[in-house]
Amino acid sequence: MVVPSVDDVSGVIAQWPTMLTAAEEYKWNIQTKSDADLALEEFVIFFPLMVTGAVFGYAALETAKSQLEVEIPEGTEGVVTAAFCLGGAGFFLILGNSGILGAASGILAKALLDGWNVIASAVLKGALLKY
Repeated sequence: MVVPSVDDVSGVIAQWPTMLTAAEEYKWNIQTKSDADLALEEFVIFFPLMVTGAVFGYAALETAKSQLEVEIPEGTEGVVTAAFCLGGAGFFLILGNSGILGAASGILAKALLDGWNVIASAVLKGALLKY
């Protein structure tokens, strides 16, 4: 391709799409990635959420054992611990995929910003957040 002037090139480049739409990205992912690649990508995305849920599940088990004095039968401690960890991980995945965790984090962030504005207006004149 022969480019007659710089102005013509900038016009051509400006017409190129800079981002894929969601439908184009989905189509591109389906065409270029195998099922194993897509499954691995999903696992990597949700791995931190699963680990956090497993920790919360384990904490719930230990709290039940200490505070509620729940006794686990001899020889089944490992199975019960694994069940609580998997249950906590599954519970957090459900909360994350349903949007409950996102909504809760957004509400908490908004409440903290509003709380800062209350404190700043009372204590620090002129330190209000403008958002």
